[in-house]
Amino acid sequence: MGKDGAMIYHKDKTGIESRRVPTPFTVTDIVDPTRAGDNFKAGFLVGYMKGRSIIECAQIGNELGAACVGQKGDILPEEITSGIKAKYDL
Repeated sequence: MGKDGAMIYHKDKTGIESRRVPTPFTVTDIVDPTRAGDNFKAGFLVGYMKGRSIIECAQIGNELGAACVGQKGDILPEEITSGIKAKYDL
């Protein structure tokens, strides 16, 4: 959903639940949207492999995707990734 975050759908025994997970910060200057979705997926999957809740996985993904669009190119600098790793204890 871009600047609006992500919509998460989760199916359990009672049905399908949906929840909007907002972006953690507003990106005021979009430099390059290339690979923002890939960075979102990578963050989501790392959180999932670490046993985090679906919502926290989406928050991690949102943060990586948002950080990606604020710079040229799709590879995030170490200072950004290490900050996100520390914030979420990854």
